[in-house]
Amino acid sequence: MSPLVVLEAPHAGGETFNQLIALLAVEQKVYIYDCGVIYISLIISNYLHTRSLDVQKAMGNLYRFYTFEARHLVAHLELPRDARTAVVILDGLHPFQKTSNETLLDDGLRALAQLRATRPVYVSIRPGDPPAMRSRLIGLADTFIEQTTGMPIPPQQLLKAHHDRTP
Repeated sequence: MSPLVVLEAPHAGGETFNQLIALLAVEQKVYIYDCGVIYISLIISNYLHTRSLDVQKAMGNLYRFYTFEARHLVAHLELPRDARTAVVILDGLHPFQKTSNETLLDDGLRALAQLRATRPVYVSIRPGDPPAMRSRLIGLADTFIEQTTGMPIPPQQLLKAHHDRTP
């Protein structure tokens, strides 16, 4: 089973997650579900370029979807995907804050549990997210990392959580 890694950080961990996306894309396809306009392709491209990584290949491995509504995010998460892909969800609780439909959150968490059975899943959240939603997501996670300083978490720390759990 692959891990579900959750990072709680200001601005939904934008800097950390954009760098994480770049590193993942060098090796595999990455499905990005951006729920809060966190994905910035220029940051990803610059990060790859400054490390002399294959920018063209990596950028070609990125599949971005804006999912501002809970029903859209859940529908995307339930779609069949190639098991060799990573899934990154930016500002993952944001869409669920706009609905009173608890079933959508249940469906979203169930979809995350199914996804992580075959691939790594990374989710960013914000410190101010609703406590009940936050608790449910963190309870499902294999690894929870909280950014407690002004310094972003290095993306390698999130990758390490994945590699530590891979047999």
